[in-house]
Amino acid sequence: MKTVLKWICLVILLAAVVWMAAGNRSGSAVQTIYRDTDGNGYQEKYRLADHQLRIYENDRLIWQSPQEWTIRQICLADADNDKQTELVMVVWKHGSFGNAKPFWFKGPDNEYTCHLFLYRMVSGRLKEVWCSSALVNPIIEMKVEDSNQDGLNELNVVEGPRAGFAYSLRQLFHRQETTWIWDSWGFKRLD
Repeated sequence: MKTVLKWICLVILLAAVVWMAAGNRSGSAVQTIYRDTDGNGYQEKYRLADHQLRIYENDRLIWQSPQEWTIRQICLADADNDKQTELVMVVWKHGSFGNAKPFWFKGPDNEYTCHLFLYRMVSGRLKEVWCSSALVNPIIEMKVEDSNQDGLNELNVVEGPRAGFAYSLRQLFHRQETTWIWDSWGFKRLD
């Protein structure tokens, strides 16, 4: 009887974990940010819904994320400390390099991985500032702020485990907080 009870408890626990993991992959909450990020006097509307980002100005769509991207989080902040606001996105997509595959990389480039992208609005057009290759430890949460009060913004992230088998399940148990700062062409870890 005790063995049966242990198995029932184990099955219930496993079902709860799988249910929680499945919840992390469901549709995203709607996030809408209004801000004039290019200084033209008109507020842009940044709308993240169902893991897709659309940007509007005066109710006109001016940019939308590629359908094959899954955007988990966005924020508007001066992430590279150049006194200009960037759109910071946590993006999941297939492939790390796009059309710029380095010569040393052999084989297919189609793994589903997490990336950090920085874009900037310039005269009503969204321009790439910096796009990471695949991150070893995917970002689960992020915030850009001057967390150490030194006058420079840091990128504070909660990282999950390496991508791969049972990632949604493993991320429930592996989380690490790290702090990064922009260092001329990319982020450097501070802690």
